[in-house]
Parts: sequence; structure tokens; C-alpha cells
Amino acid sequence: MKRIASLLCGILALGVLSAFPAGAAEPVLDAFGKPLSSLPWERILCSGSGCLRLATYLQVQDRAVGVEDIERRHLPVDPRPYFLAHRELQKLPLIGEFRGFTRPELVLALPRQPQGILKTDPENGTPARKLQEATGIPVLPLKYGNLTGHRDDLYASLRALGRATGRQTRAEEVIRFTERTIQDLARRTRNLPPQSQPRCYVGGVSFRGAHGLLSTETDYPPFVFLGVDNVVTKSGAKGATRTDVNREDLLRWNPRVLFVDLSTLGSPAGTSALDDLRSDPLWRDLAAVREGRVYGVLPYNWYTQNFECILANAYFVGKVLFPERFRDVDPRKKADEIFRFFVGKPVFAEMDRSFQGQALRRLSLR
Repeated sequence: MKRIASLLCGILALGVLSAFPAGAAEPVLDAFGKPLSSLPWERILCSGSGCLRLATYLQVQDRAVGVEDIERRHLPVDPRPYFLAHRELQKLPLIGEFRGFTRPELVLALPRQPQGILKTDPENGTPARKLQEATGIPVLPLKYGNLTGHRDDLYASLRALGRATGRQTRAEEVIRFTERTIQDLARRTRNLPPQSQPRCYVGGVSFRGAHGLLSTETDYPPFVFLGVDNVVTKSGAKGATRTDVNREDLLRWNPRVLFVDLSTLGSPAGTSALDDLRSDPLWRDLAAVREGRVYGVLPYNWYTQNFECILANAYFVGKVLFPERFRDVDPRKKADEIFRFFVGKPVFAEMDRSFQGQALRRLSLR
């Protein structure tokens, strides 16, 4: 079934690319559904989860004239490659609180006024229509999407953002790079015999903050791309893709390989997934723990999904599970190759330092 799901994802991707052809002259609409004029924008604001990340992918982060409070914080663990690559964003004026609570009075007081506002999750925080009405500045609503079932939303938003900023060519480059990467992962694991696929689990997945071992993702994209046997999905877990599982269920599922999302290190002292694995004797009977097959992966989710980390993690997961198929891949070098393309700088070493040197490697539980 997982292999079928992976093939369906490939078919979906082809449909996505044909549904949004390069260079399509579709109008870019504001929050009230009216075509935007006076494009491209040279001065912008990004409002909402992941919005500035998408702007960075299109290399227009330097056009931002203000930022949300999350971009001005100093965190001991900050798992956002776009921010690590562009710390100068910290110095920009404040426009409001994160998750899209942009404050019109702060926008109107900016020394450099934006020509347009990009807004992900347009109904969350300060709704897009209210923001446009209160500031008189056009707002472009965007759906953030993801790399599995809603890749079409992501690509449509990249293209709309590209047209609004005159970066259509770059938008197409990002889409092509993403598609080629996912297709390469699928090609490498094609026709694997079922017995070669160990049962896997990923824990410590963040959601509106750091979480412990029992926080997981039912449709973890690296597993989906590679056709990996995810114990959560196979066991019929229902509900949101990010979910908390029961301790008893995880023990019963008994994964042979366990991946730990290192955003968990942002948890309060003693509560991270690694603390749990190291201190709670309950987990010593897990096959993955007994056999020393526990690995650290880059943060899947921090101020919504880190698409570049997801792709980098997929190569590492492939290298761990199917070393012969990924013989030519150095996961850490591959991560920097992906980071350089998406955010402009190879920031793996800096991320790894904040994770105590545990990223993309086997973890010691002593």
C-alpha cells in the first residue's frame, strides 16, 4: 500500500505541474478577489506562518521592510534554515505578532512603506481582508501547502508570489528542483522487496512548539517519498497528520528504526524525546533502542514546515535504511546542497551545532 501511495504522489505531482504551467498569465488576486496592479512589488511584508520562508525561496527576502516578532527573537535552538541564512532580518522593524497577527498601526508607521503584503493562512491572525482594508495596502493571500497531498497549493502560491515580485523564473526553478528531488528519491527505492523495509517511527515532531517522543507525523514526507513502512500509518492512526500517540501503542508497534526530530531539544529541561529515551526504562525494550538504531533528523516543522529540511531528511533516511541505493550520498553534504539552493547559504554546520552535533547521524542514548 505504501508503494502505491508513493506512485500516486508521483502521478499527483505530474498533474500539479500540468495544472499550473510555467508562464501562465493567470491574474494575481488581492484579498477581495481583485487583480493586483502596479507589479512587481519591490517592498513587501510577509505575514503568517512560513510566509517569509517562501519569500526567501524566491530570493526576495531583502525586499521585506518589516518582520513579525518571531524573526526578532534570539533562541538557543532555532531550526529555521531561512532565518539562519539571513539573520539581518532580525534588524527590521516590528509589524506584529507571529502566526499572522499583523498590526495595521505598526504597518502604517513603518519608515519604508510596503507596496504589498504577502499572507499565508489568510483567515488566521489578522484576516487578509481586514488587513488590506485597515492599511490600504493590497494583500496577496497564499496557501502554504505541503510536499505530499497539497503540493499543488504550494506550487500555486510560489507562482503567485513570483508574479507579484517579478520572480516567475525563480519560482519555476524552485518547483523543478523540488520535483526532481522527490523523483530521485522515488527512483532510488523503486522495486524494493517488502522484507527489506524495516518498521520505522519518527518522534519529537514539533507543533506550535517543541514536543516529546510521542509526537509524530502519520504522513511523514521522507517516509512517503521512499515508500517506508511507517508504524503509525500502518497501524491505522486517524486524525490530523501531526498527532500524539499512546505509550502503549508505540511499545506494541515496536519499530526497528527510530528517528528523532531534533526540534525536540527546544522542550523544557528533561522533557525532550532524547531525555525520555535516555531516562525512561520503559523504552529499553524497543527493538530500535536495543539494536542502537536511533537517529537524529532535522526539524520537520518550525513555524510550519521546513521544506528544505524535509528533503534533506529524506536522503538521510534513505541512506540509513537502504545504504546500497544511496551509496553516492553524503547526507550532510546533500543537506547543504539543498540549503544553498533554497535559502542561499549552506547552514547545516550551524544547525548541527545548535543540536549538539546530533543532526543526521546515529544517536547515543547513554
